[in-house]
Amino acid sequence: MNKKDVLRNALVEAQYELDYKKPFRYSPEIVGVYLAGSRLMNTNLEDSDWDIIVVYAPTPKQIYDGKRKGYKSSFHNSDGTKVEVKFVDVRDYLQGLKLSKIEPLRMACASEKNKVFPETKKLSIYGQNVKYFIQYFLSSGRYFILANPKTFFYSVKGQTKALIK
Repeated sequence: MNKKDVLRNALVEAQYELDYKKPFRYSPEIVGVYLAGSRLMNTNLEDSDWDIIVVYAPTPKQIYDGKRKGYKSSFHNSDGTKVEVKFVDVRDYLQGLKLSKIEPLRMACASEKNKVFPETKKLSIYGQNVKYFIQYFLSSGRYFILANPKTFFYSVKGQTKALIK
């Protein structure tokens, strides 16, 4: 399977996870799906799993409660490879950009083949607004203004050490 097919499949699986398996009390909306891990960095082996990050817009109830719930799930592609999915609250994603963390910065700079956004017509007005804000924010390059060089350096240094091991 190519990257786009895996990402589209992950979008469908993640929405199913949120709607029917109920890891959350109320279903948040997915606003972006990103490739991560070895397949993103092109350091994967033939049997490597797929690492996917799903950014979701929290429900008004989650915002009111102030809760951020990280969640992980997995499934297998039609070719049998494992896909690990990490759900990230959009507030944590934006905070990660502000703190110059490498994973959110990679997601911000991802090429079109490494990200998928849900169809706008399937989102509520709230979900559409969050999606458009994220897309505008990323396309404008404003996240680079937020980048803290010192934190970015330590983030890259940590990632480099992890690759060397």
